[in-house]
Amino acid sequence: MTRYRNNLRPLGLLRFLLLVTLGVIWPDLGSATAHEPNRQSTAQFFDRPVETHIALKELVQSASTPDGLASLNWIKRRLNYWDSPRLKAVLLNVYGDSTTDPFVRSHIGQILSQLHRAVGDVVSAHKLLAELGVWNDWMLRGYVVDSGLLCRDVPLEPIEPIELSGLSYDGLLDLGALLGSSQDVAAFVEVWLSTDIAVDTVLRFGADGPFSVWVNGQLVAEAEGAVEVGLEQVSVPLRLSPGVFEVRVRACSDGQRPFRISGRATDRNGYPQKQVRVFARRPLGIDFGKFRVTPGFRYADPVSYWEEKLPTLSSSDARVRFSMAMRELGLPVATELLGTNSRERWELAQNVSDRHVKAQYLYEALHADRNDLRSLVSLAQLGIERQRYLEARELLGRAMELDETDLEAQLLVARLAAENQAIGEAIRVLRQLLKDHSDVPVVVQTLAALYFQRGDLGVASDLFNRLNLLAVDPLAVPSWQREISAAQGDASMAMKWSERAYKVRPDLFGNALVSARSAVDAGLPDVAIELLNGLHPLAQRNPEVLEEAARLWVRMGNAQKAAELARRSLQLRPQDADLRMLLMRLSPEETAFEDLFRRDVSNMIAESGNTAQDERMEYLADHKVVRVYENGLSAAYFQRVIRVTGSARGGQTLVIPYDPYRQQVVIQRMTIQKPDGRGVPLTERNERAIGEEWYGMYFDLRHIEIPLDRLEDGDTLIAEYRIDDVGQNLFGDTFSDLTYLQDVVPKHEASVTYVTPKKRKVHFAFVDPTGRAAHSKTEEVQGDVAIRTYTVRDVPGLQHEAGAPGLSELCPYVHASTFESYEDVARYYLSMLRTQAVSNEAIRRHVAGTTSHLTGKRDKIMALYNDLTRTFRYVGLEFGVHGYKPYSCPVVFGRKFGDCKDQSTLLVVMLRELGIEAHVSLIRTRSQGKVALQPASLSVFNHAVVFVPELGLWLDPTAMYNSVDELPSEDQGAVALVVDDRKPRVITTPQYPAEANRSERWVELRLMEDGGAVVSGPMTARGLFGPRLRQALESVALREKLLAEMIAGSFPGFVLVHAEFVGLDDLTTDPKITFSGTVPHLFQPDPSRLDIFGGTHTRFVERLAPDSARTHDLLLDFPFVERAILRVVPPQGWVPEQPGPATTVEDDFARHYSVDRLEQEVLVRTVELYVPVWQIPANKYGAWRSFLNRAETRSNSTVVFRKSPAETSSGVLIPSATRIPISAHIHFSGYPR
Repeated sequence: MTRYRNNLRPLGLLRFLLLVTLGVIWPDLGSATAHEPNRQSTAQFFDRPVETHIALKELVQSASTPDGLASLNWIKRRLNYWDSPRLKAVLLNVYGDSTTDPFVRSHIGQILSQLHRAVGDVVSAHKLLAELGVWNDWMLRGYVVDSGLLCRDVPLEPIEPIELSGLSYDGLLDLGALLGSSQDVAAFVEVWLSTDIAVDTVLRFGADGPFSVWVNGQLVAEAEGAVEVGLEQVSVPLRLSPGVFEVRVRACSDGQRPFRISGRATDRNGYPQKQVRVFARRPLGIDFGKFRVTPGFRYADPVSYWEEKLPTLSSSDARVRFSMAMRELGLPVATELLGTNSRERWELAQNVSDRHVKAQYLYEALHADRNDLRSLVSLAQLGIERQRYLEARELLGRAMELDETDLEAQLLVARLAAENQAIGEAIRVLRQLLKDHSDVPVVVQTLAALYFQRGDLGVASDLFNRLNLLAVDPLAVPSWQREISAAQGDASMAMKWSERAYKVRPDLFGNALVSARSAVDAGLPDVAIELLNGLHPLAQRNPEVLEEAARLWVRMGNAQKAAELARRSLQLRPQDADLRMLLMRLSPEETAFEDLFRRDVSNMIAESGNTAQDERMEYLADHKVVRVYENGLSAAYFQRVIRVTGSARGGQTLVIPYDPYRQQVVIQRMTIQKPDGRGVPLTERNERAIGEEWYGMYFDLRHIEIPLDRLEDGDTLIAEYRIDDVGQNLFGDTFSDLTYLQDVVPKHEASVTYVTPKKRKVHFAFVDPTGRAAHSKTEEVQGDVAIRTYTVRDVPGLQHEAGAPGLSELCPYVHASTFESYEDVARYYLSMLRTQAVSNEAIRRHVAGTTSHLTGKRDKIMALYNDLTRTFRYVGLEFGVHGYKPYSCPVVFGRKFGDCKDQSTLLVVMLRELGIEAHVSLIRTRSQGKVALQPASLSVFNHAVVFVPELGLWLDPTAMYNSVDELPSEDQGAVALVVDDRKPRVITTPQYPAEANRSERWVELRLMEDGGAVVSGPMTARGLFGPRLRQALESVALREKLLAEMIAGSFPGFVLVHAEFVGLDDLTTDPKITFSGTVPHLFQPDPSRLDIFGGTHTRFVERLAPDSARTHDLLLDFPFVERAILRVVPPQGWVPEQPGPATTVEDDFARHYSVDRLEQEVLVRTVELYVPVWQIPANKYGAWRSFLNRAETRSNSTVVFRKSPAETSSGVLIPSATRIPISAHIHFSGYPR
């Protein structure tokens, strides 16, 4: 048979072509692509079954040759022209012939499958494919942009898979329909094969474009793909041993051809291998809807993969593809890679979504070549989209001058006319185009759409029928005809067109839904029910499909079925508040979860009694109920009852924070209940964006603020509202919440309730740091949810005090989290960092340029750190997930700004370029308060720094005034999570001792006889005093002026004469200032005695204990040592009194030392304050303040100078007793992190 077939292949093809040429099939082969086939001749041909069988069989037997394959494709393209039942009969005859080659059978089977489906016989199509052994169960493993770079390398492991069982129609898995066809997209799909015995197998694969095949990770085949028939271009003979085998196929799309993949397992003769089973590995909880957007998956480290390809990108095409791929990841490297020629600029513009950026690149292309037709046309199209019609008209005029026959330009001329409501002119242009381009589908379709828009439905219908003959997208014509029929009011015909669209692609859920909707419109509920019941199983996991189906059931009056689908949709997307309301209307027994927890306000008010007499406002109840869903999203219900005694303080508001992009706020009740029982609605409310522009922090959060100024004596505010998550969970399926149960307003009762799924493990902790709150906890299980409630009672108002610890050290709170451990938290955060913590050529060049002249690791770290802190601005764009996830490093590097996590991640990437191990570390700063470490949670951290384990360095790149050895005090002693992929761990950051933070000042005060003085001396700052001094004197232009003002605070009228500054601009050196100046009028004359105020104006009490009493502990900025040396030189003839003994004042928290000594006529006073602690307990605050009073008194004791005996009788005018304030330490407050 093989020899016979080979001998007849040329003759068979020749006979078939001869039949065609003689007009047996149709007479005009040359115009077959532009004219309808002669159906009468076709019928005559099919009336000759024997001759047709022989000719067609000889044709398909030659399919392995290029000519034969082209001929078979020619048949496939014309399936819609021929009489499908007759052709199917002939093909079935050939298919069933026992002499037909199995390889040829697979091609004919594919055609037959398409014919079966064209007439709606999907069952027969599937049965036929099963006979062929075609795989119908696939797993989509991911797809990525830029196939040109990825199609010749190993596949990268994607993040999530999705099952595509049952979607392989016609023997081909149509990825273009499922994912959206796009240029330069590489898709990965896989199947799993299993066999119980050792068996010889041939794996056969095909695709429309280039593809590669791996079996158990080993590359076994590559091919360029077929032009049309994407079936079995590659055969891979294997001997499968018992077990399971992973088969992964990567196919590439060019955006022009279909994007399909096929595969089957056969024996060596080409017949299906019955011993091999095919299945897809089933994932759980995957939402199919998210995979419809290009690009979809993100890989572990795609950027580093492409970076390795960078040196090989020598051609312009490769550079364009590389730039497109990087831009898809949000990395601004395109302008660095691409040249300025018009082609590269234009190519880049085609793949940019931002219209402003697109226009910029197109104008750059025109700048390179002002006669670039492509750029002119693209800019004109962009002008129309942006409604800049005059600009578009001018650009199209220039384009038409260059080439008046350019089809795209002429189409845009028609579109421009249509946009300006000149439909007639647009139609005239397109009718003229149709004369020369009658076979161009876009011309026919655009003209038909314009006729449809103008209301000429008959002409539009004829044009769409003509479009059908051009073998365009088979969905386009029935979709348009359906709209035309609906516009004509012919619901029955609209239904027929809907059915046709559904038969063409039953795997597209939208077709089934539209068909069902059309059936409802046509009054055919039975048809709609059949369509809805026959939805593909994959549709049952798509919440949008289920919701639409539910609404269709509502229209058909079946509330029970609608409620069932609505419940299933809510299980997949529980945050859909509108769908939840629909379900409550459909099913009266359905109740909102808050209805089970709403308290009786009347009884609450009656039982509360009188508000405490010393309080103007009190929460009678402050209840929060959180419903947690399986996907980690939640809904929170709040019931707050506030009673007022007297009148509400001005400016008080009830604040409701929410994220408008991810949350929905529903205020269910906001009422003022008067003492007589009347209820007055409180409708006034304001809304404002939240941000700290002064600090460079910008959020997408907003506040709804309810003013409480209208509340009067005896009024009770009753507030009930819900905040629902309605967007995607930005943190995977995790959930974390930290609720404080105390604030500045007293609370009679406060509670938080968590309603969680039983199947999800949520960890809880109730923490009362003071141990004074009366609290209780209840737990119960109701159905498939667990309910936990934590309640506190009679909680006093929290007194606000400056310098107090964070709330987590002051009041009771409840912490809930789904994380098992901090290792899980670290791994989760690493998943955020992987695609962001990437380098590029610009970063590498910068690192090399900054450190190439250095040798030691520490020196290189200091160089990079100093450069980053001095050249990057702190700006936090805390939008969406970027409240926790950093922006990609190339983006941050290009912007030259970022917040803590952005800059920390960038510094880690820079250090790794030098081979230095470094890790981003999340910390909870001191001002936030200590928090219990369980449960593990991401929400307890509010800052990010860098840890270099080899040197034990902690670096905060946002601290622009701190050196590598000056970790900000907010970061010291803080709980830190080191995000190390090998060994994540929770540790405490180091706390520097007092000796590391040292301020020293030497002041010489030389008194003049005219009442003035010369003031001079150096001052130095070490440790955390250094950043304060650098910040205070940051401006170089104003530095001397600022210094003079600082010294004038101690010496009024001080005039700076000279100053030298060291270490203010160099973070590697401790700051040092040497100054000198004069004070013109410091004291008045006195003939006998000179009393000089010998203090250093340290203001210990003012700086370190400003409050007379405290309720909470006092947090000091940091431990420190202050040392001041005052040297007073009197006028000639004056001597100091004999000084007293040295004194030491000491308590549990600090030590103060003071001593005076004489150096001839000069008095030298040395004062030192040593404070080794970080925090003063509230019960020790009185003793602390008393200590500071004593230390300050001793430091400020008067120094007495008397006239020497030799000068007493001279009659010289002597200065009077004078108090001269001398500040040995300058305190700079308000240091920002």
